[in-house]
Amino acid sequence: MEFCKQGLVIILSLAISACGGGGSYGEPSSPPPAPPPAAAAPVANAGSDATVQELALVTLSGSATDANGDDISYSWVQTGGTSIELSNADTPTASFTAPDVTEGNPEVLTFELTASDPGNLSGTDEVEITVEDPPSLTTTYCHGGFNKLLIHNDNGLETYEVVMAPLGSTVLTATGSRNGNSLLLQATSGDFSLDYDVTISSDEATVTAAIDVSFGDSNIVLNEYGTLGDCATFDLDNQAVPQLATADFTDVATYIEDISLFRSAAGHDYSDSFESCRSMKHYFSPKLEERLNNNVPVFAPFAGTIVLLNTEWEGFVDDGVTDQRVFIRSESNPAVLTVLFHIDLMSNDLVVGSTVTSGEQLGHARMDNNGSVTHDFDIGAHINTAAGVRYVSYFELMGADIFSGYSSFGANRSDFIITEPERDADPLTCDGETFTTTGSLWSWIFGLFS
Repeated sequence: MEFCKQGLVIILSLAISACGGGGSYGEPSSPPPAPPPAAAAPVANAGSDATVQELALVTLSGSATDANGDDISYSWVQTGGTSIELSNADTPTASFTAPDVTEGNPEVLTFELTASDPGNLSGTDEVEITVEDPPSLTTTYCHGGFNKLLIHNDNGLETYEVVMAPLGSTVLTATGSRNGNSLLLQATSGDFSLDYDVTISSDEATVTAAIDVSFGDSNIVLNEYGTLGDCATFDLDNQAVPQLATADFTDVATYIEDISLFRSAAGHDYSDSFESCRSMKHYFSPKLEERLNNNVPVFAPFAGTIVLLNTEWEGFVDDGVTDQRVFIRSESNPAVLTVLFHIDLMSNDLVVGSTVTSGEQLGHARMDNNGSVTHDFDIGAHINTAAGVRYVSYFELMGADIFSGYSSFGANRSDFIITEPERDADPLTCDGETFTTTGSLWSWIFGLFS
């Protein structure tokens, strides 16, 4: 019976042990560690293609990613276009200065970015940079007697040109320098030398200029005022001269005795670029006693702006008042201006840029020349056309009410004008501005007070 008890204990022990009382039988084992990822090359990104202006500082914005998280080194190289010098070519953001290119002919530069890891695996990408020269911006000022100042800005680089209407419509290259809103420029045209001292207003809407004009042994300084924009033009081929004068420029009934004809041989040659050797203005001669008084009033014939002043007394220091030549640009039609010669202005308050009203007294005719009494003073009229500045008769500018005051001189405007064909048929000869012959046509309407 003892044998049976011992056998039973052994059997039970074996059964308990087999049922997992403390063993690991039946549980899953831990997974083995994952193998390291395969080595991968960096992925380079050279950035987006772009268009830039010439001479601009350009930054190449590259980047890269690496699946292994490795440190990345960078290298930029140029692969196409005009050779340039790259800065920081071993960084993601290299830079260079865009080359100078021809306007209208852009150039494409190509660059390759290489991104490398420590295992010498690398990736590349390419970017294109188009360099262009945009059209230069031109700022134009119309000043004085339809003269022009042109400022060209080509991507920050300024160059200058000028037009001096009395010398023709040719555009002249000017050289010089700019300091803020001040310009000092020089230009030449044949025997003429032009030196400009220009001040641009703070809002850049207007300019004032002192222009020193030298030719031979002569020299004059033109004080001019101008406004932003090209000079206005008027179509004289298809339109009549506008009758803008609403006030007479002097008191003709009280003071004036004789008047010269347009295109006459009076005075000196004063002709535009379309005609030559003729006086294309009118001289007004006061009665002798009024000449002696030196008190003949002069008025603005229409509302406008004084755009040019200069003294006509040779060798005289210009005080801005004495013996001035006065250009007034019409307010209602800025393609038209009048020129008043030999005027003593009322005061220094009248300067270039001053606005005047129709009939406003500007001063008096200067009838004194170095102590001698002069015979006359004069008036001209200019109209700017697309082809250039044309001189017209002051009588063509007069409104009907103003012209009616000249009935004692002539019944028609044509009585004061020698036509171009008439003058061509009876030509004058000139030596410079001096008439050497006077032709057979009358130059004056005489004797209102005789």
